[in-house]
Amino acid sequence: MRNIILHLLVLTVLLACDPLENGETIEGTNNTDNTGNVSNTGNTGNVNNTDNTGNVNNQTVDPAWFEPDPEGRVTEGNLLGFTPSMLVITSPSLAENWETYAAIRTILGRPTAVVTMEEISQRTEGRDDAERLRNYLKEAVDARGISFALLGGDREHVPFRRVENAIFLDTEYTSHAPSQSYFSNLEADFDSDGDGVFGEYEDLSLETLRAATLPVGRVPSGTTQEVADYGDKVIRYITGFGSRQTHTLLLSDIATSLPLIGDVDGAEGVEITYDALFSLPFTSRTKKHYATQYACDSYGATMADPGVIGQSMEEGYAMVFHNGHGSHGWLTDILSSAFVENLTNQVPSILVSCACLAGNFADVADSSLAEEWEEQEPDEDSAGEKFINGPFGGVAYVGNTATGLGAFGGSQFIHALYDGFFTFGLDTIGEAFNFGRSHMREADWSIPVLPMEMTDDSEWWTQHAVILLGDPSLEIHRDRLEPLFIAAPKSYGPGYGEVMVTVTDSTGAPVEGATVELFKVGDFYLTAITGSDGAARFTFIPNGPEPLHVGARILTHLPAYARIEPAT
Repeated sequence: MRNIILHLLVLTVLLACDPLENGETIEGTNNTDNTGNVSNTGNTGNVNNTDNTGNVNNQTVDPAWFEPDPEGRVTEGNLLGFTPSMLVITSPSLAENWETYAAIRTILGRPTAVVTMEEISQRTEGRDDAERLRNYLKEAVDARGISFALLGGDREHVPFRRVENAIFLDTEYTSHAPSQSYFSNLEADFDSDGDGVFGEYEDLSLETLRAATLPVGRVPSGTTQEVADYGDKVIRYITGFGSRQTHTLLLSDIATSLPLIGDVDGAEGVEITYDALFSLPFTSRTKKHYATQYACDSYGATMADPGVIGQSMEEGYAMVFHNGHGSHGWLTDILSSAFVENLTNQVPSILVSCACLAGNFADVADSSLAEEWEEQEPDEDSAGEKFINGPFGGVAYVGNTATGLGAFGGSQFIHALYDGFFTFGLDTIGEAFNFGRSHMREADWSIPVLPMEMTDDSEWWTQHAVILLGDPSLEIHRDRLEPLFIAAPKSYGPGYGEVMVTVTDSTGAPVEGATVELFKVGDFYLTAITGSDGAARFTFIPNGPEPLHVGARILTHLPAYARIEPAT
Protein backbone atom coordinates (compact mmCIF):
# COMPACT_ATOMS: atom_id res chain seq x y z
CA MET A 1 0.00 0.00 0.00
CA ARG A 2 2.87 2.39 0.84
CA ASN A 3 4.39 1.80 -2.60
CA ILE A 4 1.09 2.82 -4.19
CA ILE A 5 1.12 6.00 -2.17
CA LEU A 6 4.65 6.82 -3.23
CA HIS A 7 3.82 6.18 -6.86
CA LEU A 8 0.92 8.59 -6.68
CA LEU A 9 3.14 11.07 -4.86
CA VAL A 10 5.38 11.38 -7.88
CA LEU A 11 2.51 11.79 -10.32
CA THR A 12 0.64 14.36 -8.29
CA VAL A 13 2.40 16.04 -5.41
CA LEU A 14 5.89 16.47 -6.63
CA LEU A 15 4.64 18.35 -9.65
CA ALA A 16 4.25 20.97 -6.93
CA CYS A 17 1.50 22.93 -8.65
CA ASP A 18 -1.34 24.34 -6.65
CA PRO A 19 -4.72 25.19 -8.17
CA LEU A 20 -5.45 27.83 -5.52
CA GLU A 21 -6.19 31.37 -6.76
CA ASN A 22 -5.55 33.17 -4.01
CA GLY A 23 17.03 54.65 2.58
CA GLU A 24 18.93 56.82 2.48
CA THR A 25 20.45 57.84 -0.84
CA ILE A 26 24.03 58.64 -1.77
CA GLU A 27 25.73 60.33 -4.67
CA GLY A 28 28.27 59.01 -7.13
CA THR A 29 25.92 56.64 -8.94
CA ASN A 30 28.36 55.92 -11.76
CA ASN A 31 31.64 56.62 -10.06
CA THR A 32 32.17 53.09 -8.79
CA ASP A 33 31.36 51.52 -12.14
CA ASN A 34 35.00 51.34 -13.15
CA THR A 35 34.44 48.22 -15.23
CA GLY A 36 33.65 50.31 -18.26
CA ASN A 37 34.55 53.82 -17.12
CA VAL A 38 31.54 55.04 -19.04
CA SER A 39 30.24 57.91 -17.02
CA ASN A 40 31.16 59.90 -13.95
CA THR A 41 28.26 62.31 -14.08
CA GLY A 42 27.18 61.64 -10.50
CA ASN A 43 30.34 62.78 -8.74
CA THR A 44 30.07 63.96 -5.17
CA GLY A 45 31.81 67.16 -6.20
CA ASN A 46 28.61 68.37 -7.81
CA VAL A 47 27.55 70.60 -4.95
CA ASN A 48 23.84 70.58 -5.71
CA ASN A 49 23.67 66.83 -5.26
CA THR A 50 25.86 66.30 -2.22
CA ASP A 51 23.36 66.76 0.55
CA ASN A 52 21.95 63.27 0.69
CA THR A 53 21.96 62.84 4.45
CA GLY A 54 18.37 63.92 4.69
CA ASN A 55 17.24 63.42 1.11
CA VAL A 56 16.41 67.13 0.89
CA ASN A 57 17.81 68.53 -2.32
CA ASN A 58 17.42 72.18 -1.37
CA GLN A 59 19.00 71.93 2.05
CA THR A 60 21.96 74.23 2.66
CA VAL A 61 25.30 72.44 2.80
CA ASP A 62 28.24 73.74 4.79
CA PRO A 63 30.80 74.83 2.16
CA ALA A 64 33.57 73.55 4.45
CA TRP A 65 32.82 70.06 3.08
CA PHE A 66 34.29 71.12 -0.27
CA GLU A 67 37.23 73.35 0.70
CA PRO A 68 40.75 72.10 -0.09
CA ASP A 69 42.96 71.22 2.84
CA PRO A 70 45.03 74.29 3.84
CA GLU A 71 48.10 72.09 4.37
CA GLY A 72 47.69 70.37 0.99
CA ARG A 73 46.91 66.97 2.45
CA VAL A 74 44.93 64.46 0.37
CA THR A 75 43.28 61.10 0.87
CA GLU A 76 46.08 58.55 0.55
CA GLY A 77 45.70 54.93 -0.46
CA ASN A 78 42.39 55.43 -2.25
CA LEU A 79 41.29 52.16 -3.90
CA LEU A 80 38.15 53.55 -5.52
CA GLY A 81 39.21 52.33 -8.97
CA PHE A 82 39.00 48.69 -7.84
CA THR A 83 37.96 45.93 -10.22
CA PRO A 84 34.63 44.51 -9.03
CA SER A 85 33.74 40.84 -8.94
CA MET A 86 30.00 41.55 -9.07
CA LEU A 87 27.91 43.96 -11.10
CA VAL A 88 24.52 45.28 -10.07
CA ILE A 89 22.39 46.13 -13.10
CA THR A 90 19.55 48.51 -12.35
CA SER A 91 17.55 51.51 -13.54
CA PRO A 92 18.57 55.16 -13.02
CA SER A 93 15.74 55.63 -10.51
CA LEU A 94 17.10 52.89 -8.21
CA ALA A 95 20.81 53.38 -8.88
CA GLU A 96 21.72 55.53 -5.87
CA ASN A 97 20.22 53.03 -3.44
CA TRP A 98 21.99 50.16 -5.15
CA GLU A 99 25.22 52.16 -4.81
CA THR A 100 24.75 52.01 -1.05
CA TYR A 101 24.28 48.27 -1.34
CA ALA A 102 27.38 47.96 -3.53
CA ALA A 103 29.45 49.82 -0.94
CA ILE A 104 28.24 47.49 1.81
CA ARG A 105 28.93 44.35 -0.24
CA THR A 106 32.38 45.67 -1.13
CA ILE A 107 33.51 46.25 2.45
CA LEU A 108 32.01 42.92 3.51
CA GLY A 109 34.12 41.01 1.03
CA ARG A 110 32.46 41.19 -2.39
CA PRO A 111 33.78 44.09 -4.51
CA THR A 112 30.69 45.38 -6.29
CA ALA A 113 29.90 48.12 -8.80
CA VAL A 114 26.64 49.46 -10.25
CA VAL A 115 25.75 50.12 -13.87
CA THR A 116 22.41 51.35 -15.19
CA MET A 117 20.42 50.05 -18.11
CA GLU A 118 20.58 53.56 -19.53
CA GLU A 119 24.36 53.31 -19.76
CA ILE A 120 24.20 49.79 -21.16
CA SER A 121 21.68 50.79 -23.83
CA GLN A 122 23.90 53.68 -24.91
CA ARG A 123 27.07 51.64 -25.27
CA THR A 124 25.99 48.09 -26.22
CA GLU A 125 24.44 46.72 -29.41
CA GLY A 126 21.36 44.48 -29.44
CA ARG A 127 17.86 44.06 -30.82
CA ASP A 128 16.26 45.02 -27.52
CA ASP A 129 17.29 45.84 -23.95
CA ALA A 130 17.39 42.19 -22.90
CA GLU A 131 19.86 41.38 -25.67
CA ARG A 132 21.88 44.51 -24.95
CA LEU A 133 22.12 43.50 -21.30
CA ARG A 134 23.20 39.99 -22.23
CA ASN A 135 25.87 41.31 -24.61
CA TYR A 136 27.12 43.65 -21.91
CA LEU A 137 27.41 40.76 -19.44
CA LYS A 138 29.31 38.72 -22.03
CA GLU A 139 31.85 41.51 -22.40
CA ALA A 140 32.06 42.02 -18.64
CA VAL A 141 32.84 38.35 -18.08
CA ASP A 142 35.26 37.94 -20.97
CA ALA A 143 37.19 41.21 -20.70
CA ARG A 144 36.90 42.14 -17.03
CA GLY A 145 36.45 38.88 -15.20
CA ILE A 146 33.08 39.62 -13.62
CA SER A 147 32.03 36.62 -11.49
CA PHE A 148 28.44 37.50 -10.49
CA ALA A 149 25.55 39.60 -11.81
CA LEU A 150 22.70 40.92 -9.68
CA LEU A 151 19.73 42.22 -11.66
CA GLY A 152 18.55 44.95 -9.32
CA GLY A 153 14.95 45.66 -10.16
CA ASP A 154 11.51 44.39 -11.06
CA ARG A 155 10.32 43.84 -14.63
CA GLU A 156 9.95 47.57 -15.33
CA HIS A 157 13.51 48.33 -14.15
CA VAL A 158 15.65 45.52 -15.58
CA PRO A 159 14.75 43.56 -18.74
CA PHE A 160 14.11 39.84 -18.93
CA ARG A 161 13.71 37.22 -21.62
CA ARG A 162 10.67 34.99 -22.04
CA VAL A 163 11.06 31.44 -23.33
CA GLU A 164 8.09 29.37 -24.49
CA ASN A 165 7.80 25.89 -23.06
CA ALA A 166 5.32 23.02 -23.16
CA ILE A 167 5.18 19.53 -21.68
CA PHE A 168 2.56 16.84 -21.15
CA LEU A 169 2.76 14.68 -18.04
CA ASP A 170 -0.51 13.90 -16.29
CA THR A 171 -1.92 16.96 -18.07
CA GLU A 172 -0.76 19.74 -20.38
CA TYR A 173 1.59 22.41 -19.00
CA THR A 174 2.65 25.50 -20.92
CA SER A 175 4.88 28.45 -20.04
CA HIS A 176 5.91 31.78 -21.47
CA ALA A 177 7.83 32.83 -18.38
CA PRO A 178 11.12 34.64 -17.77
CA SER A 179 14.11 32.32 -18.20
CA GLN A 180 17.10 33.15 -16.03
CA SER A 181 19.26 30.89 -18.19
CA TYR A 182 19.25 33.59 -20.89
CA PHE A 183 21.57 35.74 -18.74
CA SER A 184 23.62 32.97 -17.16
CA ASN A 185 24.30 30.75 -20.20
CA LEU A 186 26.27 33.39 -22.07
CA GLU A 187 27.93 31.01 -24.53
CA ALA A 188 24.59 29.78 -25.87
CA ASP A 189 22.86 31.22 -28.92
CA PHE A 190 19.23 31.55 -27.88
CA ASP A 191 18.11 32.54 -31.39
CA SER A 192 20.43 30.71 -33.74
CA ASP A 193 17.83 30.69 -36.53
CA GLY A 194 17.31 34.45 -36.25
CA ASP A 195 13.52 34.30 -36.14
CA GLY A 196 13.22 36.43 -32.99
CA VAL A 197 11.79 33.55 -30.95
CA PHE A 198 14.22 32.76 -28.17
CA GLY A 199 15.05 29.45 -26.55
CA GLU A 200 13.49 27.11 -29.09
CA TYR A 201 14.50 23.44 -29.12
CA GLU A 202 16.21 23.91 -32.46
CA ASP A 203 18.22 26.85 -31.08
CA LEU A 204 19.70 25.11 -28.04
CA SER A 205 20.77 21.76 -26.70
CA LEU A 206 20.53 20.42 -23.17
CA GLU A 207 24.32 20.28 -23.05
CA THR A 208 24.42 23.99 -23.79
CA LEU A 209 21.80 24.77 -21.15
CA ARG A 210 23.77 22.84 -18.53
CA ALA A 211 26.87 24.96 -19.17
CA ALA A 212 25.97 28.03 -17.10
CA THR A 213 28.65 30.70 -17.44
CA LEU A 214 27.63 33.29 -14.86
CA PRO A 215 25.83 33.09 -11.49
CA VAL A 216 22.89 35.47 -11.83
CA GLY A 217 20.18 36.51 -9.39
CA ARG A 218 17.42 39.08 -9.44
CA VAL A 219 16.20 41.24 -6.59
CA PRO A 220 12.81 42.29 -8.02
CA SER A 221 12.65 45.62 -6.20
CA GLY A 222 10.27 48.22 -7.53
CA THR A 223 10.97 51.05 -5.07
CA THR A 224 13.94 52.58 -3.28
CA GLN A 225 12.48 51.35 0.03
CA GLU A 226 12.52 47.77 -1.21
CA VAL A 227 16.20 48.15 -2.15
CA ALA A 228 16.96 49.54 1.32
CA ASP A 229 15.00 46.73 3.01
CA TYR A 230 16.88 44.09 1.07
CA GLY A 231 20.21 45.69 1.99
CA ASP A 232 19.28 45.69 5.68
CA LYS A 233 18.47 41.97 5.52
CA VAL A 234 21.75 41.18 3.79
CA ILE A 235 23.68 43.02 6.52
CA ARG A 236 21.87 40.95 9.15
CA TYR A 237 22.53 37.75 7.22
CA ILE A 238 26.23 38.36 6.55
CA THR A 239 27.16 39.75 9.96
CA GLY A 240 25.39 36.93 11.74
CA PHE A 241 22.84 36.10 14.35
CA GLY A 242 24.38 34.09 17.13
CA SER A 243 24.19 30.33 16.73
CA ARG A 244 21.40 30.30 14.15
CA GLN A 245 23.27 30.59 10.87
CA THR A 246 23.14 26.80 10.31
CA HIS A 247 19.62 26.11 11.62
CA THR A 248 17.49 24.18 9.12
CA LEU A 249 13.70 24.29 8.73
CA LEU A 250 12.04 21.57 6.61
CA LEU A 251 8.50 22.08 5.27
CA SER A 252 6.06 20.03 3.23
CA ASP A 253 2.49 20.16 1.95
CA ILE A 254 -0.19 17.54 1.45
CA ALA A 255 0.42 16.20 -2.01
CA THR A 256 -3.04 14.90 -2.69
CA SER A 257 -5.94 13.11 -1.05
CA LEU A 258 -6.86 9.70 -2.45
CA PRO A 259 -9.89 7.48 -1.90
CA LEU A 260 -9.24 4.71 0.65
CA ILE A 261 -5.71 5.99 1.23
CA GLY A 262 -6.02 9.53 2.49
CA ASP A 263 -3.44 12.29 2.43
CA VAL A 264 -0.03 11.85 0.80
CA ASP A 265 2.84 13.99 2.06
CA GLY A 266 5.60 15.74 0.10
CA ALA A 267 7.95 15.13 3.04
CA GLU A 268 8.98 11.91 1.29
CA GLY A 269 10.96 13.97 -1.23
CA VAL A 270 12.46 16.31 1.37
CA GLU A 271 13.85 13.48 3.46
CA ILE A 272 15.75 11.88 0.56
CA THR A 273 17.87 14.99 0.00
CA TYR A 274 18.12 15.84 3.69
CA ASP A 275 19.36 12.37 4.68
CA ALA A 276 21.81 12.09 1.81
CA LEU A 277 23.45 15.52 1.84
CA PHE A 278 22.88 17.77 4.85
CA SER A 279 25.94 17.95 7.11
CA LEU A 280 26.11 17.83 10.90
CA PRO A 281 25.97 21.58 11.62
CA PHE A 282 22.66 21.63 9.74
CA THR A 283 21.15 18.31 10.86
CA SER A 284 21.90 18.92 14.55
CA ARG A 285 19.72 22.04 14.52
CA THR A 286 16.73 21.03 12.44
CA LYS A 287 13.01 21.54 12.87
CA LYS A 288 10.44 19.83 10.65
CA HIS A 289 6.85 20.86 9.95
CA TYR A 290 5.13 18.28 7.75
CA ALA A 291 1.61 18.06 6.43
CA THR A 292 0.44 14.62 7.60
CA GLN A 293 0.57 12.79 10.89
CA TYR A 294 2.16 9.81 9.14
CA ALA A 295 5.14 11.92 8.00
CA CYS A 296 5.38 13.59 11.41
CA ASP A 297 5.52 10.19 13.14
CA SER A 298 7.95 8.78 10.59
CA TYR A 299 10.42 11.67 10.55
CA GLY A 300 10.11 13.36 13.93
CA ALA A 301 8.17 16.36 12.70
CA THR A 302 5.29 18.46 13.99
CA MET A 303 2.16 19.24 12.04
CA ALA A 304 2.47 22.21 9.70
CA ASP A 305 0.16 25.18 9.95
CA PRO A 306 0.82 28.89 9.32
CA GLY A 307 1.00 29.75 13.02
CA VAL A 308 3.55 27.03 13.81
CA ILE A 309 5.68 27.85 10.77
CA GLY A 310 5.51 31.56 11.57
CA GLN A 311 6.75 30.90 15.10
CA SER A 312 9.68 28.88 13.78
CA MET A 313 10.57 31.68 11.38
CA GLU A 314 10.55 34.07 14.34
CA GLU A 315 12.93 31.78 16.24
CA GLY A 316 15.36 32.01 13.36
CA TYR A 317 16.13 29.46 10.65
CA ALA A 318 18.66 30.51 8.03
CA MET A 319 18.04 27.54 5.69
CA VAL A 320 14.46 26.64 4.75
CA PHE A 321 13.77 23.71 2.40
CA HIS A 322 10.23 23.16 1.12
CA ASN A 323 8.73 20.41 -1.02
CA GLY A 324 5.16 20.90 -2.10
CA HIS A 325 2.75 23.22 -3.80
CA GLY A 326 2.64 26.93 -4.51
CA SER A 327 1.20 29.48 -6.88
CA HIS A 328 1.52 33.16 -7.67
CA GLY A 329 -0.07 34.25 -4.40
CA TRP A 330 1.04 31.32 -2.24
CA LEU A 331 4.59 30.63 -1.09
CA THR A 332 3.47 27.10 -0.16
CA ASP A 333 0.08 25.41 -0.16
CA ILE A 334 -0.74 26.97 3.24
CA LEU A 335 1.48 30.11 3.35
CA SER A 336 -0.15 32.99 1.49
CA SER A 337 1.31 36.32 0.42
CA ALA A 338 -0.35 37.81 3.51
CA PHE A 339 1.69 35.38 5.66
CA VAL A 340 4.87 36.63 3.99
CA GLU A 341 3.92 40.28 4.45
CA ASN A 342 3.30 39.72 8.17
CA LEU A 343 6.68 38.11 8.90
CA THR A 344 8.89 39.88 11.45
CA ASN A 345 11.78 37.39 11.57
CA GLN A 346 15.12 39.00 12.41
CA VAL A 347 17.08 36.05 10.98
CA PRO A 348 16.73 36.26 7.17
CA SER A 349 16.63 32.90 5.44
CA ILE A 350 17.49 31.21 2.18
CA LEU A 351 14.34 29.40 1.01
CA VAL A 352 14.67 26.59 -1.53
CA SER A 353 11.38 25.28 -2.90
CA CYS A 354 10.01 23.24 -5.79
CA ALA A 355 6.67 25.10 -5.65
CA CYS A 356 5.04 26.35 -8.82
CA LEU A 357 4.89 29.93 -10.06
CA ALA A 358 5.74 31.81 -6.84
CA GLY A 359 9.03 33.00 -8.37
CA ASN A 360 7.43 34.63 -11.41
CA PHE A 361 8.12 38.38 -11.19
CA ALA A 362 6.57 39.21 -14.58
CA ASP A 363 3.14 37.59 -14.56
CA VAL A 364 0.11 36.97 -12.40
CA ALA A 365 0.40 33.27 -13.07
CA ASP A 366 -2.41 31.31 -11.41
CA SER A 367 -2.62 28.45 -13.87
CA SER A 368 -0.47 25.73 -15.40
CA LEU A 369 -1.41 27.19 -18.79
CA ALA A 370 0.47 30.31 -19.86
CA GLU A 371 -2.40 31.55 -22.02
CA GLU A 372 -4.34 32.20 -18.81
CA TRP A 373 -1.63 34.40 -17.28
CA GLU A 374 -1.72 38.20 -17.14
CA GLU A 375 1.27 40.52 -16.96
CA GLN A 376 1.93 41.88 -13.49
CA GLU A 377 1.20 45.42 -12.49
CA PRO A 378 3.69 47.01 -10.02
CA ASP A 379 1.43 46.18 -7.04
CA GLU A 380 0.90 42.52 -8.01
CA ASP A 381 4.09 40.91 -6.75
CA SER A 382 4.19 37.14 -6.40
CA ALA A 383 4.71 35.51 -3.00
CA GLY A 384 8.37 34.82 -3.82
CA GLU A 385 8.93 38.46 -4.71
CA LYS A 386 7.38 39.58 -1.45
CA PHE A 387 9.63 37.18 0.45
CA ILE A 388 12.63 39.00 -1.02
CA ASN A 389 11.32 42.58 -1.22
CA GLY A 390 9.90 42.96 2.27
CA PRO A 391 11.78 44.15 5.39
CA PHE A 392 11.62 40.58 6.72
CA GLY A 393 11.51 37.17 5.08
CA GLY A 394 14.62 36.13 3.17
CA VAL A 395 17.77 37.07 1.30
CA ALA A 396 17.38 34.37 -1.37
CA TYR A 397 14.50 32.42 -2.89
CA VAL A 398 15.03 29.46 -5.21
CA GLY A 399 11.77 28.61 -6.94
CA ASN A 400 10.02 28.52 -10.29
CA THR A 401 8.63 31.04 -12.75
CA ALA A 402 6.37 28.30 -14.14
CA THR A 403 5.00 24.94 -12.98
CA GLY A 404 7.51 23.01 -10.89
CA LEU A 405 7.93 19.44 -12.09
CA GLY A 406 8.98 17.85 -8.80
CA ALA A 407 10.23 14.30 -9.31
CA PHE A 408 10.48 14.87 -13.06
CA GLY A 409 13.11 17.60 -12.65
CA GLY A 410 12.59 20.04 -9.79
CA SER A 411 13.54 17.65 -7.00
CA GLN A 412 16.66 16.50 -8.84
CA PHE A 413 17.65 20.12 -9.41
CA ILE A 414 17.33 20.91 -5.69
CA HIS A 415 19.21 17.74 -4.78
CA ALA A 416 22.06 18.73 -7.11
CA LEU A 417 22.04 22.29 -5.72
CA TYR A 418 22.55 21.00 -2.18
CA ASP A 419 25.13 18.52 -3.49
CA GLY A 420 27.11 21.45 -4.87
CA PHE A 421 27.08 23.14 -1.48
CA PHE A 422 27.51 20.23 0.94
CA THR A 423 29.63 17.82 -1.13
CA PHE A 424 31.56 20.02 -3.55
CA GLY A 425 32.11 22.95 -1.20
CA LEU A 426 30.57 25.72 -3.30
CA ASP A 427 30.24 28.78 -1.07
CA THR A 428 27.65 31.00 -2.73
CA ILE A 429 23.98 30.48 -3.49
CA GLY A 430 24.57 31.51 -7.13
CA GLU A 431 27.30 28.92 -7.69
CA ALA A 432 25.23 26.21 -6.01
CA PHE A 433 22.23 27.20 -8.15
CA ASN A 434 24.25 26.86 -11.36
CA PHE A 435 25.69 23.55 -10.15
CA GLY A 436 22.13 22.31 -9.67
CA ARG A 437 21.26 23.25 -13.23
CA SER A 438 24.41 21.62 -14.59
CA HIS A 439 24.10 18.36 -12.66
CA MET A 440 20.39 17.74 -12.09
CA ARG A 441 20.41 14.88 -14.61
CA GLU A 442 23.15 13.14 -12.61
CA ALA A 443 21.47 13.66 -9.22
CA ASP A 444 21.21 10.50 -7.12
CA TRP A 445 17.62 11.26 -6.19
CA SER A 446 14.78 8.80 -6.60
CA ILE A 447 11.98 7.37 -4.52
CA PRO A 448 12.58 3.62 -4.08
CA VAL A 449 10.57 1.14 -6.17
CA LEU A 450 9.21 3.88 -8.42
CA PRO A 451 10.10 3.92 -12.13
CA MET A 452 9.62 7.69 -12.58
CA GLU A 453 12.60 9.67 -13.83
CA MET A 454 13.58 12.89 -15.55
CA THR A 455 13.32 13.01 -19.33
CA ASP A 456 14.90 15.35 -21.86
CA ASP A 457 11.62 17.25 -22.06
CA SER A 458 11.23 17.64 -18.30
CA GLU A 459 14.85 18.70 -17.86
CA TRP A 460 14.43 21.25 -20.65
CA TRP A 461 11.40 22.67 -18.87
CA THR A 462 13.19 22.79 -15.52
CA GLN A 463 16.28 24.48 -16.96
CA HIS A 464 14.10 27.43 -17.99
CA ALA A 465 11.65 27.45 -15.08
CA VAL A 466 13.98 27.57 -12.06
CA ILE A 467 14.99 31.01 -10.81
CA LEU A 468 17.13 32.57 -8.10
CA LEU A 469 15.71 35.71 -6.51
CA GLY A 470 18.41 37.39 -4.43
CA ASP A 471 22.09 38.26 -4.49
CA PRO A 472 23.89 35.33 -6.19
CA SER A 473 27.19 36.15 -4.46
CA LEU A 474 25.86 35.59 -0.93
CA GLU A 475 27.86 32.96 0.90
CA ILE A 476 25.80 30.30 2.63
CA HIS A 477 26.86 30.11 6.26
CA ARG A 478 28.62 26.74 6.43
CA ASP A 479 29.66 26.69 10.10
CA ARG A 480 28.71 28.42 13.31
CA LEU A 481 30.99 31.44 13.68
CA GLU A 482 31.16 34.06 16.39
CA PRO A 483 30.55 37.70 15.42
CA LEU A 484 32.98 40.59 15.35
CA PHE A 485 32.19 43.96 16.91
CA ILE A 486 33.19 47.40 15.65
CA ALA A 487 33.76 50.47 17.81
CA ALA A 488 33.84 53.62 15.66
CA PRO A 489 32.89 57.29 15.99
CA LYS A 490 29.21 58.04 15.43
CA SER A 491 29.95 60.99 13.16
CA TYR A 492 32.68 62.83 11.28
CA GLY A 493 33.04 66.38 10.03
CA PRO A 494 34.40 68.32 7.05
CA GLY A 495 38.09 68.82 6.38
CA TYR A 496 41.02 66.60 7.15
CA GLY A 497 39.74 63.68 9.20
CA GLU A 498 41.19 60.87 11.25
CA VAL A 499 39.09 57.85 12.21
CA MET A 500 40.10 54.95 14.44
CA VAL A 501 38.09 51.73 14.23
CA THR A 502 38.54 49.07 16.90
CA VAL A 503 37.57 45.44 16.29
CA THR A 504 36.81 43.07 19.18
CA ASP A 505 35.35 39.61 19.65
CA SER A 506 32.37 38.58 21.76
CA THR A 507 34.48 38.65 24.94
CA GLY A 508 35.62 42.21 24.27
CA ALA A 509 39.18 41.14 23.41
CA PRO A 510 40.90 43.00 20.54
CA VAL A 511 41.16 41.13 17.25
CA GLU A 512 44.53 41.38 15.53
CA GLY A 513 44.91 40.87 11.79
CA ALA A 514 41.35 41.81 10.79
CA THR A 515 40.85 43.65 7.51
CA VAL A 516 38.98 46.90 8.04
CA GLU A 517 37.61 48.88 5.09
CA LEU A 518 36.19 52.39 4.89
CA PHE A 519 34.01 53.33 1.91
CA LYS A 520 32.52 56.70 0.99
CA VAL A 521 30.59 56.27 -2.24
CA GLY A 522 32.11 58.18 -5.14
CA ASP A 523 34.89 59.60 -2.96
CA PHE A 524 37.24 57.07 -1.38
CA TYR A 525 37.71 53.42 -0.46
CA LEU A 526 40.41 52.69 2.13
CA THR A 527 41.66 49.52 3.80
CA ALA A 528 43.83 48.74 6.83
CA ILE A 529 44.77 45.80 9.07
CA THR A 530 44.19 45.85 12.81
CA GLY A 531 47.18 45.72 15.14
CA SER A 532 47.55 43.95 18.46
CA ASP A 533 45.23 46.55 20.00
CA GLY A 534 42.50 45.66 17.48
CA ALA A 535 42.67 49.15 15.99
CA ALA A 536 42.81 50.34 12.37
CA ARG A 537 43.40 54.02 11.58
CA PHE A 538 42.35 56.06 8.54
CA THR A 539 42.98 59.61 7.35
CA PHE A 540 41.08 61.33 4.53
CA ILE A 541 39.76 64.56 3.03
CA PRO A 542 36.01 64.11 2.40
CA ASN A 543 34.34 65.73 -0.58
CA GLY A 544 30.79 66.20 0.62
CA PRO A 545 28.74 64.93 3.56
CA GLU A 546 27.78 61.32 2.93
CA PRO A 547 27.93 58.31 5.28
CA LEU A 548 31.11 56.30 5.76
CA HIS A 549 30.53 52.56 5.50
CA VAL A 550 32.84 50.48 7.71
CA GLY A 551 33.43 46.74 7.42
CA ALA A 552 35.67 44.34 9.35
CA ARG A 553 36.54 40.80 8.26
CA ILE A 554 38.69 37.89 9.40
CA LEU A 555 38.31 34.21 8.42
CA THR A 556 37.70 32.98 11.97
CA HIS A 557 34.64 35.18 12.59
CA LEU A 558 31.56 36.58 10.94
CA PRO A 559 32.07 40.04 9.40
CA ALA A 560 30.95 43.25 11.11
CA TYR A 561 29.42 46.42 9.68
CA ALA A 562 28.96 49.98 10.95
CA ARG A 563 28.17 53.45 9.60
CA ILE A 564 29.64 56.80 10.48
CA GLU A 565 27.25 59.63 9.69
CA PRO A 566 28.29 63.11 8.52
CA ALA A 567 28.01 65.74 11.25
CA THR A 568 25.10 68.13 10.88
